[in-house]
Amino acid sequence: MSWISTLGRDDRQLTEVIEGRVRSRILSGAYQEKDVLYMDLHRLPLLDGNLEAELEVLEGLRQMAQASDVRLTPPVISSHRPYIGPLIVGAKKILFRILDVLLREQLRRQRDFNARTLETLIKMQQSRCRNFPK
Repeated sequence: MSWISTLGRDDRQLTEVIEGRVRSRILSGAYQEKDVLYMDLHRLPLLDGNLEAELEVLEGLRQMAQASDVRLTPPVISSHRPYIGPLIVGAKKILFRILDVLLREQLRRQRDFNARTLETLIKMQQSRCRNFPK
């Protein structure tokens, strides 16, 4: 059984394509195995039925879904100073690692909140469409 369906039917081919892309991104270092496992363990319940909405609403939900994944990502750190520059860069990198450890749980809770908020908005839109037929 496939974990992706298109128009109510299992789509094994699409599932295989996505799984292959994820494997290649893990091998290239773009994804980490722990990130994939995290996503597998933190699935939200599936929404029932179909979502019928105006394109503007769907686009807004799509943008919210993309923005909902908050992570502490350090900028590219460099320095133009010839002697003290490497020390400054090293100190900034250490600072970002410390911040990542300190904020990890808070950011996880924020991601969970964002996902649940998005899920609630989708359910509200579904309910609105069922209660007010066109």
